[in-house]
Amino acid sequence: MTPDLICLLILALWSIPLNHIPALARVAYSDISWGMGNREKMPEVPPWVERADRAQRNHHDNLTTIAVVILITQVTGQSDNVTAIASVIVVVLRIPLFCHFPE
Repeated sequence: MTPDLICLLILALWSIPLNHIPALARVAYSDISWGMGNREKMPEVPPWVERADRAQRNHHDNLTTIAVVILITQVTGQSDNVTAIASVIVVVLRIPLFCHFPE
């Protein structure tokens, strides 16, 4: 597997904690009935939970575009050191960006 595809796999797997962190935080700040219900009313949460929601949406919005670019370079045989370095940079910059929660 090429470095480009490994980076794409890492980004796809990064979606798992991004999906669960905001939901688990909301359950922690309310009660389990919120998590089991239809969630009409959102509980009061600290700003970092809202930031985690925005980071999750941003990641999912951009993951498709990143995946298309990486997969096109793979299918057309144009992946090289430049695309590998670019893929690594995307991973290295996206994951720590989520961990920074400015208020």
